[in-house]
Amino acid sequence: MRGALVMVGLAACGSHAASHGDASSGDAPNIAGRFPLAVSADGRSVVQHDGTPLLFHGEAAWSLIAEPTSDQAEQYLTDRAQRGVVTILVNLIEHKFCDHPPDDAAGDAPFTTPDDFTSENEAYFAHADDIIDRAAAHGIAVMLFPSYLGYQGGDEGWYAAMSALTPAQCTQYGTYVGQRYANRTNIIWMWGGDYTPPSGSAGETCMKAIADAIRAAAPGALASAHWTQESTSRDEPLFAPLVDLVGVYTYNPIPPLCATARAGSPARPSYLLETTYENEHSAPVSAIRAQQWWAMLACGAGEISGNNPIWLFGSGWPQQLGSPLSKDQQQLAAIVGPMHWPAMAPDATLVTAGSGSGNQAVIATRTTDGTQALVYLPPGAASSITLDLSHMAGATTATWYDPTTGAMQAAGSGLTGSQTLQPPGKNAAGDGDWLLALIAP
Repeated sequence: MRGALVMVGLAACGSHAASHGDASSGDAPNIAGRFPLAVSADGRSVVQHDGTPLLFHGEAAWSLIAEPTSDQAEQYLTDRAQRGVVTILVNLIEHKFCDHPPDDAAGDAPFTTPDDFTSENEAYFAHADDIIDRAAAHGIAVMLFPSYLGYQGGDEGWYAAMSALTPAQCTQYGTYVGQRYANRTNIIWMWGGDYTPPSGSAGETCMKAIADAIRAAAPGALASAHWTQESTSRDEPLFAPLVDLVGVYTYNPIPPLCATARAGSPARPSYLLETTYENEHSAPVSAIRAQQWWAMLACGAGEISGNNPIWLFGSGWPQQLGSPLSKDQQQLAAIVGPMHWPAMAPDATLVTAGSGSGNQAVIATRTTDGTQALVYLPPGAASSITLDLSHMAGATTATWYDPTTGAMQAAGSGLTGSQTLQPPGKNAAGDGDWLLALIAP
């Protein structure tokens, strides 16, 4: 997300125009009974407090507490709630990516003595309270980093400062944070942050002390972790037992690492934590969209996307609220949401020809009872795929979905046995990726 990964949007974080893009003007989400969240009985999905599954559909908003004003944060949260976003990645304390780090928009620093985690500034944390509460009011869970380590342990995060603290000071900070937020049920705690600390290092010891103190104060809260690129949340051995949600962090094709995350024991919800952000690495939106769809079908619990300059609330972020990827993500949630996605698992037997590999890999997921299946064809996939519909529960109706608009095209009904289907050509964005939904009532 940061450091050399940032390509645009750092020049100015100051004035923010008021523009919401073109978010749906529909009703606010039904958030009654949403929090606290929990892991489903089978360990595969996140469930709301009323027991219904929650599609883990999120966005990186790292600097939401440190950079925008409360009104600007409200603008962001309102727009994202309207687009179906239910979780956001946020730094409780920001080390680099705001106008005057680590100060917030009002000029308040998190600590009255720089880098002294035991000198917490009430004014700063009161502002953080407000942002977290605003997110809860919109039905949005905050995946909150108490002390983001920083890319390669460098100046983007707090790793150096944490390494200079005593374990007692780290515990004191963790206790302060844990007790302060113990009753805010929309928080999912995040350990790490773009770096896997060396085993036994002072920074690892401090992070563990903070995490243990938070867990002691808020034992029921869910947690995940974010380590070095090409990792899952359970790849840091000291923290693996503290992880309830297994995130996948990769810039390579998603399915292999999702398979690793799903195979871990005990079973835990697996989701895409981070991949290429929109407007970074010169990546086309179609390639990022493919990563998100691969993740949804291969990991199973959901996905998180990112946009530059939204993640750091840099110059021009309000105009990006209606960006191409934002619209694509809105369509992903709208298409997948009505499906019985919690009961789906990747199925390598459904597509018998045209499955491809690497960046052209077709991925399929199917419910265990064979009543529903989803197949994603990325840009550059084969011109047709052959399906073995004997894995479905009966005669099948097939429908193509344009992942950029949600528009549907019939692909056949009453289908059985081996069937070869061709996607409809270019989608509305001029790309070649399509989603195929299979229903066998």
